[in-house]
Amino acid sequence: MASRLELLRGLRDFTRNRAGPADCKRALDTAQQDVPKARQLLVSWGFGPEAERVSPMAPLEAPHGFGYAFTKARMYLAMGPVAYARRDYFHLPRQEWGLETLREIEGCFRQILEGRGYVEANAFKDLSTEGLGAALRTLHFEPVGWTSLIVDGGQALLDRVSCRHVYMQERQLTLFSRLPLDSGVLGELSEAVTRQREFRTEPSPAPLVGELAVLDHTARARRAGAETRQRARRLMQQSCDTYRWVWLPHDDELDSPILSTGLEQLAAGHGLVPGRPLVGLGISPFYALMRLLHLTVHAQRATSQNNGSFLDEMSVVNELSGFALMIYNLVEPESE
Repeated sequence: MASRLELLRGLRDFTRNRAGPADCKRALDTAQQDVPKARQLLVSWGFGPEAERVSPMAPLEAPHGFGYAFTKARMYLAMGPVAYARRDYFHLPRQEWGLETLREIEGCFRQILEGRGYVEANAFKDLSTEGLGAALRTLHFEPVGWTSLIVDGGQALLDRVSCRHVYMQERQLTLFSRLPLDSGVLGELSEAVTRQREFRTEPSPAPLVGELAVLDHTARARRAGAETRQRARRLMQQSCDTYRWVWLPHDDELDSPILSTGLEQLAAGHGLVPGRPLVGLGISPFYALMRLLHLTVHAQRATSQNNGSFLDEMSVVNELSGFALMIYNLVEPESE
């Protein structure tokens, strides 16, 4: 039986010495001495044989963590999402995220290859919070700080996302993403922003000047609600059979017209405030609707109404962006 030192040397040989001893040790420990799993981890971290074929050439001035993201983005674009997920330790990206999210991941990775994202002046562009969150998850990064600002005279949102690798936590990265604001989203945010002159606590190569509007907790929830409405509108443009096949392959017992009703209500702004809850869904279709929208229920409170129905107040989190919001669903006695 090979010694631990021999296993580590074998892993270094597998990566052609691209992975250092510490990376190989971390992979072997994480995989509990399972060498095939350790190799899979190293491939996921950008140290596999594919890394040589894609010839990573990150900008020299980019931070170390960006070079890692650059390498993985090149691998993803070279292999495609299906083959990449098959080799990825966490099997990311997931099919149930849907084609729209996969397109945003690809768009984000192409921008990484253009050198975008690591400075404010050259931020990512036209990425939703879900798309950016999904791209970060695919790179095995998790957000640890997400600041959103209204900039350009109220015409755009600038996201400043601090993230770290889920295993190699010393590998950290700060990314910037700029998204144009349409009038509807801006209107929903305008009453819930707090004004301040500066938001950064560290030097920036291209400092922003002027008055900025930093989104507080309430405004972040409103933004999440606005993006949920937008996603509901986009899903309404697909056929029920299409999104059932893509999103809910194990929920054949659910009536897709009920899901369509839920999407229509959300698109019209129902379900986001107590006075305009979702109506007529029942409990099971409601949870199917939440999965359809990448929302996970974290807390729930039911309040009895005078007519015998219950108003469910749900604290939900978007599993891709990490943004939280409240959803309200009125459960009538005959719904279940």
